[in-house]
Amino acid sequence: MSKYLILCFIIIFIASCANDYSENKSSIKEIEPNSRIEYAQFIDKSSTINATISNTEDVSDVDYYMINSDNSLFISFNFNAKSKKDDVIIEIIEDKKVIATLKSEYIKNYFGNISSPIYKLKENSSYHISIKSSNNKDLSLEYSIKFNFYNDLIENKEIENNNFFSTAQKIINFDNIYKGNFIKYSDIIYIDEAIKTNLDSNNIIDIDIFKIENTTDIDSNIKIELKYKQNARILLFDENYLLKTQSKYNIKSTWSKNETLYIVLLLEDEKYNDSYEYSISYELY
Repeated sequence: MSKYLILCFIIIFIASCANDYSENKSSIKEIEPNSRIEYAQFIDKSSTINATISNTEDVSDVDYYMINSDNSLFISFNFNAKSKKDDVIIEIIEDKKVIATLKSEYIKNYFGNISSPIYKLKENSSYHISIKSSNNKDLSLEYSIKFNFYNDLIENKEIENNNFFSTAQKIINFDNIYKGNFIKYSDIIYIDEAIKTNLDSNNIIDIDIFKIENTTDIDSNIKIELKYKQNARILLFDENYLLKTQSKYNIKSTWSKNETLYIVLLLEDEKYNDSYEYSISYELY
């Protein structure tokens, strides 16, 4: 009996070690120094980094991380800070140019979490992500950031950058419900002229544009429904970027054979809620 008991303990111990190894393998500590872009810590797979921003009155700390599109063409990240009071700024940098800025001050009821959408990276390109606090004071801000690498295009998820007609995300499978997030990523948001003339205010959080094509030789009708907890709008444009119709939650429109339509989702507000996700569905009738 004692032999079986010892054997059970050994099995449990080995399983425990295996689990610890599995968890530790995806959890990485910050490697200092990484306060300059040339010393950025390289991330080559889905990982969680545990780190600290350390500011003094004289020196503001910045943590840089580097990712490469050779490891994945699609990536997102989730940031979590232990302190919910200190401001955080996250920048995505391509060729030393900031292409997106996510700030805690943009977020309604900020609780230390900042999530990014899924970004499509350019092939054979490197990107840097910088993390800092705008508080000019003695500061020790502990945080974790989880990098998510995707092997393939996720068919039913919004992919950035889809903010312009020229970069609109093409809808492939009409049986799927597409999900995404309205996320403010810059103090200055550039907008296509056709959309700009239909704005209700200058407080733009995000614009997401989807492209659908009727490749059949059949005229039909389409119903588009948006579900979101804040007041967002749907604007429907034709292939010449002329507005066909708009509404808050759902729209109906004719859809002629061989016609291309652009579905513009627009959130106008002072701030956004990081935990909210929208869904958009399509129905022919």
